[in-house]
Amino acid sequence: MESLLKAATYSTMLKNLPRGGWLMKGVKIPESLADHSYNVAFLSMLLCEEITRRQIADPDMGKVLKLALIHDLPESIITDIPAPMIRFFGRENKRRAEEMALEEILGGRASYKEFLDAFGEFEDRSTIEGRIVRAADKIDMILMVLHYEGTGHRNLTEFWADGDRIFFEDLAGGEEEVAFFQSIYQMLKDGRSPSLTRRIP
Repeated sequence: MESLLKAATYSTMLKNLPRGGWLMKGVKIPESLADHSYNVAFLSMLLCEEITRRQIADPDMGKVLKLALIHDLPESIITDIPAPMIRFFGRENKRRAEEMALEEILGGRASYKEFLDAFGEFEDRSTIEGRIVRAADKIDMILMVLHYEGTGHRNLTEFWADGDRIFFEDLAGGEEEVAFFQSIYQMLKDGRSPSLTRRIP
């Protein structure tokens, strides 16, 4: 029971930790890490269903949701490190810190190794489940860009450049899978207008 409550205490911290990238761009009340994690899980569920329906792949829904729910859990310890800051200490060092934090949070659980392996799949995009959650993570980012642009923020162009790089250069997986994720991003990009942003509360 102690390991359960320890993990729950850390996950609760995500409710009070803001997403650092939005703070750097002057968003006064940005979404929390818990806000982000919830929507990534919801988007991952929808993507998993759609990929299965289209017979692109046969992902494990349980694994997808588990991965989505823990993908930012290490940030309850190391906080959210905005992408521009990573170059100062390197991606490998960041990943090692995240894995150490995950061990601190979940190391007492019998399922810890399973969680660690799932986290690796997310980072490496080595499985369809990892790639679904990775795509959901970035789709949520773009949805929030649309939201913040709709509320008057006009200095978010680098997030669109990041989206272009992610969805048109860095995607892993088969041709049909890549095209599916690219089509979602392109729809969001094409709908970059007041009418779309108003529909996002």
